Amino acid sequence: MDRNEIVKSFMSAGYQLGMDALQYFEANPEAVREFLALAPGKLEKPFVGRQDVDRIFSSMSPKVRVIGSYLRKKRDLGTGEMADMFAKRYEKASEILSKKSELVNLLSINRIRPENKAFSIIAMVREVSPGDRSLVVEDPTGSTTVFISDALEGEFGYLVEDEVVGIVCDNEDFSENRAIKIVYPDIPLQVRAPAADKDVTCMFISDIHMDDGAFMRYNFEKLGEYLKKIKEDTVVFVLGDISSREEDTEEFLKIFPENIKVMVLRGHLDEEKGAQLPDPVMVEVSGVKILMSHGSMFQRYKEKFKASAENTLLQMLKKRHLSPTFDQTSNLDDEKMFLSQVPDIAVVGHFHEPSSMNYKGTTIISLGSFVGNPVFWSVNLRTREAKKIDFN
Repeated sequence: MDRNEIVKSFMSAGYQLGMDALQYFEANPEAVREFLALAPGKLEKPFVGRQDVDRIFSSMSPKVRVIGSYLRKKRDLGTGEMADMFAKRYEKASEILSKKSELVNLLSINRIRPENKAFSIIAMVREVSPGDRSLVVEDPTGSTTVFISDALEGEFGYLVEDEVVGIVCDNEDFSENRAIKIVYPDIPLQVRAPAADKDVTCMFISDIHMDDGAFMRYNFEKLGEYLKKIKEDTVVFVLGDISSREEDTEEFLKIFPENIKVMVLRGHLDEEKGAQLPDPVMVEVSGVKILMSHGSMFQRYKEKFKASAENTLLQMLKKRHLSPTFDQTSNLDDEKMFLSQVPDIAVVGHFHEPSSMNYKGTTIISLGSFVGNPVFWSVNLRTREAKKIDFN
């Protein structure tokens, strides 16, 4: 976000920026959306100075800082831009994969010879052919076809076009390249998971669907009762789909007591109604990184994988990319979608499949809904314990 975009954002919200405040937001552009979400009712005048910025941010308890926003202006990319985008993606993934001990005798594709029997390559998947269980892959030096061994039949279903993987080949008994192992960039094992230095709770809910005929109002009222009992520092993240009706959104937000901080992601129904955070987004709360998405962006992968919501999100973490198959119509920035930062907690809604698991120190959560299974989760950021909250 450049200077003009920052000024325009504040002007659209009815504020005028002082030079000292503008310089702060130029250095911290991820804080613009957060400040504008917190400012209403807390500024005595439309002029925003640095003192106003410090005062509003210092009042946040606990502080939520946006560290990853993945949106871009929707436009068609030219051929050169696409080539540059894929080259950068390959470079990032290759840097991680080249350090994997499983990739023995690592070769570039143009150096593969008939006498090479056991070798590895790092390549981008260009075509996936279920019929003969083969892949057309390429690296900066060329392309080749790789056939997937019978032992990897289950793994084959998780491979998608445009992702970068390591492939271990054993051609001892075959005339073609035969893959015996797929190695993903993956997230590293966190021996000691990052944690807050005091008790801070993050609660995650989604898919309220107040405009749906199946809306479970009695169970929803239990949520209001639950919130009134919360005493500790708590942030409630709402991962979208409150309602398509603005009056429902207003009713929903009124159930939160003043001592609870609530942050709303844009969902499939809501568009911009009541939303303070983009979808997807990564935030940091008390030193813990939390990746969140309403979840509709993962729909096509879930269907392809024939997997649960929890497992679908797990596969995206292994790929280190939130949406590897390129889509020209998407408004998501591909370069930012590569997970250079590893989340400590990853949460998804949309699918109404409540579950929780731990993978290499990262807590993976899928949320329920108030039109089916109203089961949600909270995480104590000090202990990193995930607690199931069932409103049935």
